[in-house]
Amino acid sequence: MKLKSLSIDNFRCIEHITFDIEEVDGSHTYSLIGINESGKSSFLEAISLVDEGEVLFPLDFFEDKKPINVYLNYEIDENDLDSLKEDLLEKGFDQKIIDQIEIESLSVGVSFEPIPNIKRKVIDLIKFKKTVFSDFTAIDLKPAPKDPNQEQEDFDLQKYFESNMPDYFWKIAHHISFWKSESKYLINEPIDLEAPRHICSTF
Repeated sequence: MKLKSLSIDNFRCIEHITFDIEEVDGSHTYSLIGINESGKSSFLEAISLVDEGEVLFPLDFFEDKKPINVYLNYEIDENDLDSLKEDLLEKGFDQKIIDQIEIESLSVGVSFEPIPNIKRKVIDLIKFKKTVFSDFTAIDLKPAPKDPNQEQEDFDLQKYFESNMPDYFWKIAHHISFWKSESKYLINEPIDLEAPRHICSTF
């Protein structure tokens, strides 16, 4: 999966922001530069919520009537799609459905509702090119051909993922490592450059 952008809604001083991931001078390394209290730390902490962490209501909410949403927005390549189709085949999906599965867009992230003591909700927002398969219905948690002698509900791929594979892509998305400048990582004591040193050599 190729990360295309990051989206943050309603977190602290951030009402909404989308950060596009683009190559700059042959690199994908970025620096956040800004005056104090401009939102740099809020931006980074919001991204870290995708993997772990909780929020405080209403302190961490830009507006206390709206949820906090943080998403990693991806582009799906053929290898990702092939892996998904293999997993669905193992779950008993008919090849006729698998051959028609295409993903137009994918966002992976977390959401926090504006209520006290809310827990994080992991979300896969998948936009399939086709979601309803009228020749199939859901039986025992998987699609099966319809019985022509019965009136059965169409199989809905979107609903299937929401119920049975709600965090499929979240599990394989980027891992966020959030490092803070803390004293345990820093050298705070003076260094005596004249003190004897042990030199180890390996031959």
